[in-house]
Amino acid sequence: MKQLLSLQSSVLHGYVGNETAALIYPLLDIAMARIDTIHLAAHPGHLTQSAEPFSDQNIRRLLRNFCTLPAAKALTAVHSGYFATAEQALVLSATLPDLRKSAEGTITYLLDPVLGDGGKFYVDASIADIMRENLLPQAQIITPNAFELSILSGKDIHDSQSAVEAAQSLLDMGPDVCLATGIKDDDHIIDILTLKDRRSYSISNSIEAKSVSGAGDCLAAVFLGLCLSDIDPVLAAERASTTTHQIIASADDKRNMPLFAHRHLLSALREA
Repeated sequence: MKQLLSLQSSVLHGYVGNETAALIYPLLDIAMARIDTIHLAAHPGHLTQSAEPFSDQNIRRLLRNFCTLPAAKALTAVHSGYFATAEQALVLSATLPDLRKSAEGTITYLLDPVLGDGGKFYVDASIADIMRENLLPQAQIITPNAFELSILSGKDIHDSQSAVEAAQSLLDMGPDVCLATGIKDDDHIIDILTLKDRRSYSISNSIEAKSVSGAGDCLAAVFLGLCLSDIDPVLAAERASTTTHQIIASADDKRNMPLFAHRHLLSALREA
């Protein structure tokens, strides 16, 4: 079984961040270790009170100790999402080389740049600078939404062509794959996969697009999980996008992804 390490937010209720990852990865036959960057009753869309983020010192200690465990030797992937502070992002950036040294094989690092959406940041804007300068060069996969793609690339995203150009500029910084989500193209919302060799693929879904909290976390985890199963990135992106949109379509509350009720769709991806 493949081993993965996930650094994301944690909630008592709902499916975002590490709660999403902890459900999806085992269904894809991937063992997951986790470090929570913050712990909340539910994501802020529920108007929950803010909580103190976990300290960068604590996260540094956990990462250093993890490097001494047998699981570190088997590590095949790292998935980072929400950082509560800029210092947390810097800790991961500094520790990724140690994780790679500890692993017996190659590590795939997916950077899900959780910065904001709809034209607004919901983290400190300095985290974007750290991602661009310190994490992007170490990542193999990046999964931004349209806002995050624009912020990291410094380019205005107004259609599929501008999204591809922005994605390519991110790939020039290091990653091999960019799966950009929620891109407006005429009257449609599409996902776009761009590869290092400058190939790009538009992924549209017949299911009506709508915004549900946690959708990006779901798509990133499914995509990485399928890529770790040696599925071609183009096919992995199509399956991840289709499955995520199926789950989104069944949501009766835009604040909650109904992941548990549709875990059969995720399990079926192993046999697809």
